[in-house]
Amino acid sequence: MQNDFWGSILFSISVTLPTLFLLILGIFLRKRNVIDDRFSQQATGIVFKITLPALLFLNVFQNPIKHLNEQLMMIWVCVFGTLLLFLLAEIFAEKFVADKRERGTFVQGVYRGNCSMICTPKVGLNNQLIKVQIFYD
Repeated sequence: MQNDFWGSILFSISVTLPTLFLLILGIFLRKRNVIDDRFSQQATGIVFKITLPALLFLNVFQNPIKHLNEQLMMIWVCVFGTLLLFLLAEIFAEKFVADKRERGTFVQGVYRGNCSMICTPKVGLNNQLIKVQIFYD
C-alpha cells in the first residue's frame, strides 16, 4: 500500500514537472522580451491546428486494429461525457451566472477543458499503454 502511494506521487510529479518547467520558462522568456503576444498566438495556432491533430492521428494509427473496439468505446464515452458536461453547465449557468454575456464563457470553460494543453492522458489497455488525446478546436 505504501509503495503504491509513493509510486503514484512520483508518477504525478514526473507528469506535472515538465509542464511546470515549461510554464516557468515561458514566464522567464516573456519577462526578458524574448517572446511576445504575436509569438504566443502563432505558437498556439501551430499546436492546435497542426501538432495535436498529428499526435492524435499517429496515436490512433499506431495502435493495433485489435484494440479498435476499446478505442471506439473511449471515443463514445468522451463524446457523451462532453455533451453531458455541456448540458449540466448550461443548466448551472442559467441558475447561477447572473450576467448573460458571461454564461457562454462559463459553459465553454466547463466542457472545453485544458486536457490537451496540459497533458496527454494515458489509459491502460490489455497490459499496454495507449495514449488518448482529446482536443477541441
